[in-house]
Amino acid sequence: MPLSTNFNVTPYYDDFDESKGYYRILFKPGYGIQARELTQLQTALQNQIDKIGAHNFKNGSKVLGGDITLDTDVHSLQLEMQYLGENINAASFVGKTVVGVTSNARARVVASQAPTSLLQPILMFHYLGGDTFADGEIVQNEVVPPVEPDTFATTISLDGPSAMANAVANGSVVSMDTGIYFIDGHFVLCPANTLILDTANTAPSGRIGLEITETIKTSDDDNSLLDPADGSFNYAAPGATRLDIALSLVKKEINVADPISQVADPNFIQLLKIIEGIKHENVKYPLYNAIEKTLTKKSHQKSGDFTSTPFDLKLSPHRGISGKTANSGLDGTTLYGNNTRFTTELSIGDKIYLGSNLTCAEVTAIANNSRLTLTSSLTSATEGLIIYN
Repeated sequence: MPLSTNFNVTPYYDDFDESKGYYRILFKPGYGIQARELTQLQTALQNQIDKIGAHNFKNGSKVLGGDITLDTDVHSLQLEMQYLGENINAASFVGKTVVGVTSNARARVVASQAPTSLLQPILMFHYLGGDTFADGEIVQNEVVPPVEPDTFATTISLDGPSAMANAVANGSVVSMDTGIYFIDGHFVLCPANTLILDTANTAPSGRIGLEITETIKTSDDDNSLLDPADGSFNYAAPGATRLDIALSLVKKEINVADPISQVADPNFIQLLKIIEGIKHENVKYPLYNAIEKTLTKKSHQKSGDFTSTPFDLKLSPHRGISGKTANSGLDGTTLYGNNTRFTTELSIGDKIYLGSNLTCAEVTAIANNSRLTLTSSLTSATEGLIIYN
């Protein structure tokens, strides 16, 4: 699948056309190098990598790492907007151990939520001991003396600026390890990330996955792109731009009314579906492409068909067919069963043997579970024959 960004525009002029069959760009002395040629050189090589990748992996497949974990045993802590007149930066707590000055509670912060016009800054954490945070207390990052803490905040309270109680709640997050994903012909790195699903709900619902964003970055966005050749006339000058493919862990709502439209987003890769805190769809392994078809064909040739869904079986006790015949006559022979279930174990037209495997009789009527009528070649007034099978 090609990138959505169009490079056949100024100033790149990347008009690479695979159908022309140009597999190398051959530079010659005495001729100027075009910017288009340098860009096409990358496109031609990337096109070859894409062919190899597409043979092995489906677009959007994980390649290495990228394991995703649902955590519904996490807590949230609401903070006041400011501490000593300065705005709180909740993200500065992530990855740190924080302690409550009053409660002595210790916790490891795994994620944060920036404040909005309706929400306080929030920390998502796991307790490291038996103590719990209290409303209105100061929390700070834990350090080893003589180093002084440098990250402070105050939990919400009725007496504080927020006039809110219950600073601590139970929430849910989803985390993903660092991984490599096959995206539009590229093997893209996705850094480890933790996403807050709900700050006060341990049974969330939603579709969790990666959102793909393509951006062209310049030295205005990243000054490390300036020429680092100190001492040359071009030092610190702007140069080529860069294509950035970013993967972000996001949550989307479940569209029950239109399940087709919810999976029609080309820039979203669903990895996990959660309904009321229960995982229903979870991508754990790479999604192979042509190579999987080849392996499947070889397995089928060797071992035949398999089923991934077990057959539905209904087990019931089978009592067997036992009993003796009454006197035979013109109207047939009556068979009286012994602890039998004729109505479920036999049908009209079934053949049974009487006394031996030589005397065959056909069931003509089934009165109930213990009595039936059958026709046979028995002589008149023959009785007491036992069912052979």
